Amino acid sequence: MKLPVKGQEANPAELFQATIQDKVARWRRRGRGNKYVGVQDFKDIQTAVSDALEELKYRPDTFLGYYQARATGKHMRDRWSKERQATDVARHRQQDGAPPFQWPPKL
Repeated sequence: MKLPVKGQEANPAELFQATIQDKVARWRRRGRGNKYVGVQDFKDIQTAVSDALEELKYRPDTFLGYYQARATGKHMRDRWSKERQATDVARHRQQDGAPPFQWPPKL
């Protein structure tokens, strides 16, 4: 698989995969008395993934949200701007009179 620049942080497909993984991890076998959460065998995996995809099929706005968050760089920018190292760099750039970091960069 080929990842875009900055890897998973800018890849909308990663949010989709995370959603599927989360739904599969929380999946419960249908029927009474099923105390186990999550898949127990390969048939459960197939059913859980199928259920997750079926649920997402009717929510196209979810995919648009993934694209808007990742492909535009907004998610990465929002997440990284809260990191201590990023705030330190921003402070030093400001002290040095350098322009603030911008993503995507102006070419």
